[in-house]
Amino acid sequence: MLVGILSSAVLRNVAASELLPLELVQQFDLNNVNFVSNDRLRSVLARMNTTDVQVEEAVRMNSESRLRALKIGFLVMGCLALVMIGSAGRLPKRLKSKACS
Repeated sequence: MLVGILSSAVLRNVAASELLPLELVQQFDLNNVNFVSNDRLRSVLARMNTTDVQVEEAVRMNSESRLRALKIGFLVMGCLALVMIGSAGRLPKRLKSKACS
């Protein structure tokens, strides 16, 4: 779920960005987006023909996309936990077992 949210956020940011040329974007497999650290992204972009502005834009988009995916993921898990707590209240009470003497 988190990778899917991350993928949609990255695709939305890439489409909206005017600083990243299409030639640079096409060098990445956007069908297989995963969580990547900013340092790793910087090192990959350093090997390509990119400007400092393009690197900083890509790092900004990566940071924002990761944060958005994690926030939505935590929200969904919190909502599921609340639903489970409500459901657990309807479980039968625990029976006291008779002690063997």
